[in-house]
Amino acid sequence: MKLIPLPRAIKRMEEIYHYIAKDSPRSAIAMRDRINKTFDRIRDFPKSGRTTDFPGRREMLVVGTPYLIHYRVVKNEVQIIDVKHGKQL
Repeated sequence: MKLIPLPRAIKRMEEIYHYIAKDSPRSAIAMRDRINKTFDRIRDFPKSGRTTDFPGRREMLVVGTPYLIHYRVVKNEVQIIDVKHGKQL
């Protein structure tokens, strides 16, 4: 499967990184790595995320963090829609 982060997800990733980097650049890098590993897991196992109330949309928790990745599978692509803090739902 091909992984496609949509513009909103890319923007949100940058916001998360910069927010954390204000206090700890090392923690920001670690968070980015955790999120990217979850992207890889979604790409390899796209149906492993839980379903949502939105048809065709799934979500997966970034383990050990409060972040959720929202995505959908379209043909041979996994489209990353957004990355949100659990309190932003």
